[in-house]
Amino acid sequence: EKDFDIDNFLFVLQPFYKGGEYDYLLNSDKELDLLNKRFIVFEVDAIKDNPVLFPVVTIILMEVFINKMRRLKGIRKMLLLEEAWKAIAKDSMAHYLKYLFKTVRKYFGEAVVVTQEVDD
Repeated sequence: EKDFDIDNFLFVLQPFYKGGEYDYLLNSDKELDLLNKRFIVFEVDAIKDNPVLFPVVTIILMEVFINKMRRLKGIRKMLLLEEAWKAIAKDSMAHYLKYLFKTVRKYFGEAVVVTQEVDD
């Protein structure tokens, strides 16, 4: 039994390969250094209803934050998630957000959820 199914992994990533429907998303030739930026905003409103892009982009953005958080030790960091209910509604994303919230505290950071409604 395999620990990691490379064939399944490659199949799942097929839309993100060159020539795939979302090849523009993960194949940039531009270097983007976010480590030294003090304030970063990612607006995902245009993809919030896309069942493929929203979870992928959300995880990438959170990984950017986690990497920045781990490298900038001793510097206060904040992750502000607006309208996070959409991500929390998906079980896999809820587990990832739980991990993120627990990890942030260990690195002198805080995660904040902003919502328009108390019921969210």
